[in-house]
Amino acid sequence: EKIVPHGQELRVADFSATSPGPEIAIRNQGHTAHLIVVANNGKILQDFNLNEVPNNTGMESVYLQGPNRSALLFNGGLLWNLEKRTSIPLPHLPAANGKGIHRMGFHHAIPADITGDGKEDLVVYDPTSTSVFIYSIDSRPRTSFKETRFIAGPRQYNPRLMD
Repeated sequence: EKIVPHGQELRVADFSATSPGPEIAIRNQGHTAHLIVVANNGKILQDFNLNEVPNNTGMESVYLQGPNRSALLFNGGLLWNLEKRTSIPLPHLPAANGKGIHRMGFHHAIPADITGDGKEDLVVYDPTSTSVFIYSIDSRPRTSFKETRFIAGPRQYNPRLMD
């Protein structure tokens, strides 16, 4: 109760190569930018602030670098490396405009293998807009594209992100 008086947005993934098994990233002080990363033995590995976003919601874990590399955390247009406490902006992603329309003025993100390369891609959208952005690390040369049907994978279980 002292460390997590009001938890929001719990995400479980392997965020740290130096800690065995998956870790938990949680907004431990309600709808704030504050985040802790907890190892599966209960030890707090990280304690810091993410970037501020409307309502301080909308974070999602993604294995953009492949299943054998540490997961990144999407939050408000940035991809965070939680081990290093560094982030990079997603290129060409416009600011979420939903704040003027409803209180959920943030980007939604869904990790899914769209390209079929075994790595998760990141599907990002603003629910008040008609644009969808897909971010991927895919180094395979392509001479043609084929139609790919989206099939929900084992990590598509958060219904709020699928609305």
